Amino acid sequence: MLRQLYWTRGFNKNSRQIGQLVFGGLCNEVHVRRIEFRIIGYVLLTVVSVTAQTSQTKVVPCPAKGVPAGWMTYVNRSYGFCFSYPPSYYQIQKPWLTKYTETKEYSQYILKAAREGRVVRLQPKQTEKSPIEAELDDQAFNLDSLARLAPTGIEGPPEPQQIGTETFYYYGPGGGGVAYADRYFLDVRGKTLSIAFEAGPSNIPSSETRSIEKPLLQTFRTF
Repeated sequence: MLRQLYWTRGFNKNSRQIGQLVFGGLCNEVHVRRIEFRIIGYVLLTVVSVTAQTSQTKVVPCPAKGVPAGWMTYVNRSYGFCFSYPPSYYQIQKPWLTKYTETKEYSQYILKAAREGRVVRLQPKQTEKSPIEAELDDQAFNLDSLARLAPTGIEGPPEPQQIGTETFYYYGPGGGGVAYADRYFLDVRGKTLSIAFEAGPSNIPSSETRSIEKPLLQTFRTF
């Protein structure tokens, strides 16, 4: 993607040197391609042509090496991350529907996240139980603040786990006789990504779900 960077130097009416740098477009990496100098009146205009790489133009590093054969790949170009998942799951197009959410408030929250491209729900093909949900919170990542999400009987922030190339922070099931997901948190450019492996009929993730948790997280990449 080509952008132009303008650096203007000149003098105002009081003969003080002035300068302004203007760049159009948000980018992750900038590569200078050409520099030109133009004189317009009393202003020297320097035009720098650059190539700007964004998450929309970068090469996606998924599927990662070693991904099991047949696995599908989810790519979020808006926020620059991707991962692979088993072919026994499919992506829900409207994760905010009430049959997927517990409350009206949560449904509205997921609707907003979906419109902003911050959430994906992967549903098992054989059952409506045990989905996988990845959601990027619009709040800044803060490990201590995650303690508010701790399951019953667990105090403090989630425990770190090195899985693949990333350090995830993990909460497992708690007490109280309610359903708990296995939930992994990750700092993605200062934002909090939550990947939840939801509970099955026994109020905890099934052995089948747990068998894919680490293989799936090992495929996670940012770009």
